[in-house]
Amino acid sequence: MKQREEAGRYLVVFGCAAFGAIVVWLVFHSVYSSLAQAAQAVGYVDSGAQMGIAFSYLMMVAGTSLLAAVALWAAFKLARIWWRARKGG
Repeated sequence: MKQREEAGRYLVVFGCAAFGAIVVWLVFHSVYSSLAQAAQAVGYVDSGAQMGIAFSYLMMVAGTSLLAAVALWAAFKLARIWWRARKGG
């Protein structure tokens, strides 16, 4: 595979993973905040709302972390390709 094609592939992976991490964070953070505010307004938390809050927090952290790790991996691979091309190898 040519370096240019490989770099393009890793750039697309980086862009999609970074964008996905941002979207996951924003979506699940809004769900988490909404459920937490509703629970605070009511004054108590039923088991369904508590599970929703816990699940949203877990997915927010885990999903964002996983996608951020993929984005960092792709950025590292892209930097290696760039470094090799710059050194002439």
